[in-house]
Amino acid sequence: MKFNDDVLRKRSILGILFLLYLFAGLVRTGVILAQGLNSPLESDAASYFTRGENLMHGQGFSRVWEDGVVRPTAKQMPGTSLILGVGVLLFGDRPGVAHLLAAAFSSFSAPLMYLFALQVFRPIPALLSGLACAIYPAWLFYSTTAFSEPFFVPLLLLAMFLSCRAQKETPVWYAFVAGLAWGTAGMVRPHAVPMAGLVAVLLLCWGAGWRRAILLGTGCLLILAPWVWRNQRVFGKPLLATESGETLLGANNPYVLSKAELHGLWLPPRQIPDYWAIIGPIHDELLASQLQNQMARKFLRENPGAIPRLVVYKLARWLTPISETPGLIRLLIVCSYGSLLLFLLLGFSRRIYSFSFPLAMVLLWTMLMLAVTAVYWGNLVRGRLPLELPWLPWGIQSGWSIYERVVRRTIPVS
Repeated sequence: MKFNDDVLRKRSILGILFLLYLFAGLVRTGVILAQGLNSPLESDAASYFTRGENLMHGQGFSRVWEDGVVRPTAKQMPGTSLILGVGVLLFGDRPGVAHLLAAAFSSFSAPLMYLFALQVFRPIPALLSGLACAIYPAWLFYSTTAFSEPFFVPLLLLAMFLSCRAQKETPVWYAFVAGLAWGTAGMVRPHAVPMAGLVAVLLLCWGAGWRRAILLGTGCLLILAPWVWRNQRVFGKPLLATESGETLLGANNPYVLSKAELHGLWLPPRQIPDYWAIIGPIHDELLASQLQNQMARKFLRENPGAIPRLVVYKLARWLTPISETPGLIRLLIVCSYGSLLLFLLLGFSRRIYSFSFPLAMVLLWTMLMLAVTAVYWGNLVRGRLPLELPWLPWGIQSGWSIYERVVRRTIPVS
């Protein structure tokens, strides 16, 4: 039987989605077993998991401060810790639970990528996009950890897919459901919140009508409202997160500017003695964030000529396909992300793509991510994944288009 778009159209979409999820899940399970089921959680993963434990132990969303006291926190969005906390409640308090939960959740990215790609491309490129998402090297590695990305990326793809559906001649409530998805993604990473606003404006400009735009915004705000209300009660201010000060100061200071090895990176303020002497004694999270914001802005005001250099350093470090980690990891990133960049360049230069609502949405997402990185920082390979993966369908379409042209030229038509 010849494999083509018509064959895929006759297959059950639910069946394809299930097989994509199963394939992604099996690959991720293999990665977990190779690394060790209960391999220790490090860095942010350990923090997310600990806060999930605190939630399930009745301590609310909290963290342990340097003085050993547990206090409420809003340093990061609570979605990742809430999901991990539910996993702890259901399956136990072990690192393996976090790894398996991240793998199970991130595996949804493959079928969701297929659905998203179907909104703009034919079935075969869409299926290839789902398969590529399942085995994309950097995503495969980080999707088995308890970072925020394994939970954010599937929610981002879901929100993008539902937004595409909301733009079409579907019931208006699709826009509300899309807003709920954007709000849920925002509870994991705050980047999704301004993106929801941009998508609402895009719906309006695309002719979908003001009702759909308002419904999308309403759905997003409905999800965020309890968290914002909680922060109003705890911190006296309706905010999403208090991490902005630490991130802004860590990425905009004389140390990352003057040292070549730190260009484009984020240096934790706690590792800078002059800063920590001021911030360390403060046990008010909001006040500490505000103070760090002020320190960073003061440095930028006093050194306006440094701003363009800082922006270039951040974007160059974030977007480069050359990983600082040598060996196999560097090779895999060059082959995957480098190839994606190449195919995207070929696709745009050969005018393979037509302008569409999904493309406009991904372009807006790209502009937002670039702006956030220029001001703060991009978190290197891990932080670039939410930007790389939405472009996969366009990279795959470019490669498939080139393949089809080669096949037509080399195989005679009977």
